[in-house]
Amino acid sequence: MLGTLSPMAAFMSRSRLLFCLTALLVACSDPSGVDKHPPELPPPAAVWANIAGAGTTDCSLGTPFNFWVRAGDSTRVAVILKGGGACWTGTNCDVLGQSSFDSRVDSTDNPTGKPGILDLTDTRNPLRDFTLVFVPYCTGDLQLGARTVTYTAPSTSRGGVRTYAIHHNGGANVDAVLDWIVKHVRDPRTVVVVGSSGGAPSTPLIAATLAGRYPRARVVQLGDAGGGYRAPEIPSVLASWGATTRLRSDPAYRSVDSASLNFPVLYTEAARVAPRVTFAQYDNAEDRTQLAVLAQLGLQNVSLAPLIAANRADIRRTVPALRSYTAPGSDHTILLRPTLYT
Repeated sequence: MLGTLSPMAAFMSRSRLLFCLTALLVACSDPSGVDKHPPELPPPAAVWANIAGAGTTDCSLGTPFNFWVRAGDSTRVAVILKGGGACWTGTNCDVLGQSSFDSRVDSTDNPTGKPGILDLTDTRNPLRDFTLVFVPYCTGDLQLGARTVTYTAPSTSRGGVRTYAIHHNGGANVDAVLDWIVKHVRDPRTVVVVGSSGGAPSTPLIAATLAGRYPRARVVQLGDAGGGYRAPEIPSVLASWGATTRLRSDPAYRSVDSASLNFPVLYTEAARVAPRVTFAQYDNAEDRTQLAVLAQLGLQNVSLAPLIAANRADIRRTVPALRSYTAPGSDHTILLRPTLYT
């Protein structure tokens, strides 16, 4: 039972979290805890380059996809995936109504000066010296999709409906980012993949992919605020985005059962493909945003903590070394907020 923490206990809990994150992201670069590959570049400057997406990349309404890169130590690279909701119905995908996702990449996604793990001025930041790749989110599919879907929604005409298309193209967007990384970062010794909220579920698969591309690197994954999604509708939602078909098109994942594909399975399959990756999760016990999404999936008036625990138990049956931390409270995400350093 988490219960209610006293101010001192809460402070100690948050301090332990930062210690654990720092140990996970930095000390793991070498089993001894000492980085044997010091930075080759000068101390990092807070300068982010904007990179246009290549190939078939685009956002939900066909607008351009792009991402940001901050050059740092070429032997250590971190991929940071931004969240931005998800959608799977005519109502919650409707950008003219009550959409529940970020539908485009624009200037508000620029990571310059952003807090948390993106704060390059804070010496406590465990990724401060890394080469950083910041991946925005604009496809409503948790960076997993590969299908354009036509939805219907009520129109302004009495009793009428209108149709519109959403490009659930997150898979191609991420693939383009990974191709860019492999081309420009030749031989890193440490690779970190972290994602918050809607950016969290795809991180184990991305970590496994980069582990294959960089067989000599130590690879670490951390999913922030995505560990409580456990609902019967999840396999059908993933299928509706084309995520299941896309995953099964990779020979490494051909045996995945589309009827039971859920978020714990993404971890267990990634661990099967890349067993040397260190996998980790962070969640708040009663994250209000995760509960709101579960309500849209049909789970009303539930407690999140048991769902987090059940998902982690499923993962640990295959990945016993999964690292995890469940904080008290109803906040959503930690990595991209100043709370990381309180």
